[in-house]
Amino acid sequence: MICPHCRRHSQLLFTAQDKNRGKPGSFSYYRGPCGLVFIGEVPVDLSIYYEGGYEKIPLDEAGLAKMAGPESYRLDLIKKYVPKGAKYLEIGPWIGLAAYNAKLYGYDVSTLEFNDVCVDLMRSCGINAMQTGDPAAALSDDDANYDVVAMWHSIEHVPRPWDVIDRAAKRLNKGGVLFVAAPNPESVQMALYGKDWFHLDAPRHIHFLNAAIIKEIALRNGLSPVEQTTDDKLGRIIERDGWHHALHHHIPVPGLRRLYKLVATYFLTLKYRKAGDFAGAGYSLAFIKD
Repeated sequence: MICPHCRRHSQLLFTAQDKNRGKPGSFSYYRGPCGLVFIGEVPVDLSIYYEGGYEKIPLDEAGLAKMAGPESYRLDLIKKYVPKGAKYLEIGPWIGLAAYNAKLYGYDVSTLEFNDVCVDLMRSCGINAMQTGDPAAALSDDDANYDVVAMWHSIEHVPRPWDVIDRAAKRLNKGGVLFVAAPNPESVQMALYGKDWFHLDAPRHIHFLNAAIIKEIALRNGLSPVEQTTDDKLGRIIERDGWHHALHHHIPVPGLRRLYKLVATYFLTLKYRKAGDFAGAGYSLAFIKD
């Protein structure tokens, strides 16, 4: 199998099933020499694997506001570098939790999203939501520039993610921030669980970019790294969910699962993870355009 990013021969890692939703099919994942982990053959119709979504789509702004409130911490890294009033573009926001919080904070918010119901919801909340299933093409056609381009666990879902990052970087104003949060293919959990890793989420996650690929694209476009961590609040939540899922499937008695959740997660993290080692289950990266 040829890596779609570096165009060199790749290694078969494993064949996985859709264990998170139970949809039929087997999906072979490969790792390219560049570090990209990817599905060898993407299903022709991925929409059937998204039925039901990741969260229930709220009916109105009040419902979205209630769901978005606890997620406001996501903007903390961005607010360090970009003031209110900035133009903010989010790629793949789903229902728009981060986008809505960005609007409340005072950013001028636009989004690129595939799901038409989510697009309509965001538009009803005053967000400039554009519908597309090909964000790389949409960024090429867009002549607007932005102060922030953010991707919150969406880059693993899109076709040609390296092109998306490249074109997003080109749409940034001077001093603008590119932010990418995604599952980490170099994490301890990926190494331990492989095809059974909760955040593999086959076949919805079709590409796993390591931090080096994103950094290389950013540097090529005149962006400098300012944040690279798996220990921010979002990263710790992703890490916790991965351990909890593993415990749930390896401890058969519900009462014991509840008892072990906190204690076992704590000791597993101590055993396999050290703060700052970039081996957490999810990373957050930020780059500033020089």
